[in-house]
Amino acid sequence: MTRLLRALVGACLLALIVIFPVVGHAELEESDPADGETINTPYTMTATFTEDFSSDPEQSFIRVQNAAGEVVASGGHDDEGAAMTVELPALPPGEYTARWQTTTVEDSGVERGTFTFNVEAAATPQPAASTTPLPTQILTPTPSGQPGTGASGAGTDVLLALAAGIAIVGVLAYFLVRRSRVP
Repeated sequence: MTRLLRALVGACLLALIVIFPVVGHAELEESDPADGETINTPYTMTATFTEDFSSDPEQSFIRVQNAAGEVVASGGHDDEGAAMTVELPALPPGEYTARWQTTTVEDSGVERGTFTFNVEAAATPQPAASTTPLPTQILTPTPSGQPGTGASGAGTDVLLALAAGIAIVGVLAYFLVRRSRVP
């Protein structure tokens, strides 16, 4: 029985060692605009990920869709590390969804997710009350630094559940084998 127990525990540990490196896919770390944020366009959207990913636009990309599901802008790897950028043109007011996919180079692990943001109507210029020219100020959006909380990546959740299940089976097997040896 001791050999069986050792083999079972060893198999469970091996399974955990094999599963945990796979968990390291490129998941969304933060986005600008952040999930649910309201912006004015044109705007440079950025999405930063937890690790580097393929620069192939067929494997790793980000696409922005309007409420009707039409793609209004797209982008990809920005050559500055684990990030993607999208140049958003002037867009009508409304809610938009950024859909992203990353494929890691090391293990071809694919992650997908979404986050949403809103575009507000551009302010209309008011006529000047006097003929004296006023100084102009150009307002540009600044990064918020808030993580995109709407990211979804179900692949990692499945692997973690599988690893937990294997660990539970190993512990149960240990106690069953141990119990069977008690007179």
